[in-house]
Amino acid sequence: MKLLFIVPSAALLFATPAIAYEPFTAWSGFFAGAEVNYGWGRANLPDAKASAGHATYTTNVTQIDGVTGGVHGSYDLKTGAWVVGAEADLGRANVNADLPEWAFGDYGKSDIDSQGAARFRAGYAISHTLYYALGGLALAHTQANFSDMPAFASNSDSKNGWTLGLGAEHALTDKWTTRVEYRYSDFGRFGEPNASTNLGWKDYNKISEHVIRLGLNYKF
Repeated sequence: MKLLFIVPSAALLFATPAIAYEPFTAWSGFFAGAEVNYGWGRANLPDAKASAGHATYTTNVTQIDGVTGGVHGSYDLKTGAWVVGAEADLGRANVNADLPEWAFGDYGKSDIDSQGAARFRAGYAISHTLYYALGGLALAHTQANFSDMPAFASNSDSKNGWTLGLGAEHALTDKWTTRVEYRYSDFGRFGEPNASTNLGWKDYNKISEHVIRLGLNYKF
């Protein structure tokens, strides 16, 4: 009796069709989303002597930090497990610092008030999660104030730089994804040398920044 029960049961097992799992394809298409970020970095506002070809005379470095937020849009294409795409973002920022008082009573302040980027990314998808690297063009608008009482000067400038980073994005549904991303950006030197607080001296602003970005995206 046992043999008669086992044989039909085995036949039924092998006759049952395997469950087919469809590959996750939500990474291909147009996306738009919003993000909130925390940035920190360093601002370097040197005093440069004109008679020495504006070579740095004193280096004034301080740490900057603050919150940023904005919107972004992208297009991604999935081929197998690989995903490639292009993305742009733009947002407001409040990343700033007051520099400690310099020698002879000088004082400075550096601020990033808006920034954005245009970049490519490439990554590898494992089920519902995409791990990726990115790189491209970074943009920022900064304000730098220099005070050497009673003189005062201000720089307001937009600058192109470069950015590199890593991230992970997880698909919540076929339409919604969330992600966390780290980016490093270097904006180079701002306003050289169009601000002066002392005759024969020039001041400029150089900023680099780290940012942790949290985003929510919708696929169209």
